Amino acid sequence: MSNLTSTNSTDISDPVTLISLLPSSYRVIYALPLLLLSIVLTFAGAFLALDRTRSFSPSKDVQDKIKKFWVLEGGIGGLVLGWLFGMNLATWMVLLVINDTAAHTVGKLPFLFIWLIFAIIFTVISGRWRIATLVFFSLSGGAAFTLLISVIFHPSLLSRLVLLAIFAILFVTFTFLPFPRYQRLTVRITSALTGSVLTIMAICIFSRISSWGDVWLRLVIKTSANWEGGQEQGLSAAACILFIAGCASDWALRWKFGEDPDKDWDAYLANYSSNLPTSDYRAGTFKPFQSFWARIRKRLLSRGSAKSAPILFPSDADLHGKPPLPSYVSRDSMYPVSRPVPIKFRPVDEGLSDSDDDGDLGRPKMLQDRTHTSLSDRTMVDYERTYLNGRSGAPLRKAPEDTDSEQEEDGDDGSTAVSRARLSREHSDRWRPQFLRRHHASLRRGRGRDVEEGLAADVASLSEDAHRDPLSSPPPAPGLVPATPSLIYALGRVARAQWVAYGVPEEEGYGTRGGGTDVEGHGRRSNSRGSRGADSKSPDELSVEKGKEEDNEAWKDFWKEVEGKAAIEERSAALKEY
Repeated sequence: MSNLTSTNSTDISDPVTLISLLPSSYRVIYALPLLLLSIVLTFAGAFLALDRTRSFSPSKDVQDKIKKFWVLEGGIGGLVLGWLFGMNLATWMVLLVINDTAAHTVGKLPFLFIWLIFAIIFTVISGRWRIATLVFFSLSGGAAFTLLISVIFHPSLLSRLVLLAIFAILFVTFTFLPFPRYQRLTVRITSALTGSVLTIMAICIFSRISSWGDVWLRLVIKTSANWEGGQEQGLSAAACILFIAGCASDWALRWKFGEDPDKDWDAYLANYSSNLPTSDYRAGTFKPFQSFWARIRKRLLSRGSAKSAPILFPSDADLHGKPPLPSYVSRDSMYPVSRPVPIKFRPVDEGLSDSDDDGDLGRPKMLQDRTHTSLSDRTMVDYERTYLNGRSGAPLRKAPEDTDSEQEEDGDDGSTAVSRARLSREHSDRWRPQFLRRHHASLRRGRGRDVEEGLAADVASLSEDAHRDPLSSPPPAPGLVPATPSLIYALGRVARAQWVAYGVPEEEGYGTRGGGTDVEGHGRRSNSRGSRGADSKSPDELSVEKGKEEDNEAWKDFWKEVEGKAAIEERSAALKEY
């Protein structure tokens, strides 16, 4: 398995070379990984080791319960560098031992196992610890720079070894300076130097060019017959070009992608959390939860003694200064507050009077005049009067202001005053619903007409008033229902249904659809006219009048029922509102 031939260290005519140790079957195993990893190290070695592809240990201020051994501090660049560093270190040591001592020649298979073991060991070390990665960068960069100078200038063996020591120490010093700029620049230079030299070496191993394929012999023997050729000079120039391209590539990667932002963010958070106040007596947000036995032990040890750590931010109980008490404010200066008054309920009286001497309730505060938002300029209140005034151009009389609304604007408690006034009116014997009061008031102010005829006339007037100046027509009362065509048509249908059910009302009996007061008043007027001309009437006319009186009685019963139901509903609504 191994050749036992001896070699003399002083005989340099036939040295043992790397190409001789690598036959064709082992050459691909050695040179192909060397070529690929060297190219990666040349163009992106520093970026992969110091920037985005590495993990880092947490800050020293943060203590983790579960400590992870494997942390890729060196990154992918550290793994690549570890493989190349171990392989070339094993190669140089084997060549040094064989050519400089009286040792036996190492066989091909043992040499394969030696450099594989060295490569695996240094890969693990360089990938795990960042400081090892930086040391390997410095040493490999110093060795590569020494080899490049030796191939170009051919100094003596002693000078090569001295240059190796000087450049190795110099690169290590610049790498570990406490200045990130110099550290990054040194790692970039050493990475590009190592990658460019090893790339040319791998190409020469495939091509069996001994001047660069056996470049590690420059640090072992003094001279060789294969040195100082034309191929050597061309390959040296190619190595320099690769070195410059590698530095430019690493600068471009750093400028494009930047360094690892997670490291700076982790350091910032660790510094921020360490400066936050921690609780001395309980587990807080920034202090890990203590176990049951740890809390018991802390209580036993802290009995009769002061607290172990000072409180950075004392609580309110620890502060000596007390805030002043608020000054006393007299109740007399405050606005009066109304107190609730007990309400007396009475049963609904079916025989309520039709007359109403009280005024209408005031308009609530929240109700505003919104004539500009109305859907129509006709309303359902005081229909005939609005229609006639609009035709003649006469303005509407302003309704008298309600006293309840004035009381609301004056001050104390408007909602309570309105509620009390409403309850007092509803409990009176003369109370009637609002829509009946408005209807009777309209009948008192003017003569009534047939509803169906008036509705038809109003529908016809809507088209005529559409082209009229809106300022000439009187504005509708606020808060009322607009008289849309659909609503007018519906009221016409209601009037026709009432005419079918109860017959045609008399000309002055339009108010029979209102309250009982107008029905009785019209009845008294018709009876007075009937008493004056009863002698001159025929029996047929008397029978017709008798039928009309029966119809009036039916109307009276109908509206009394409506008044009773409306009174019940509005009283219950007023009580709920109060």
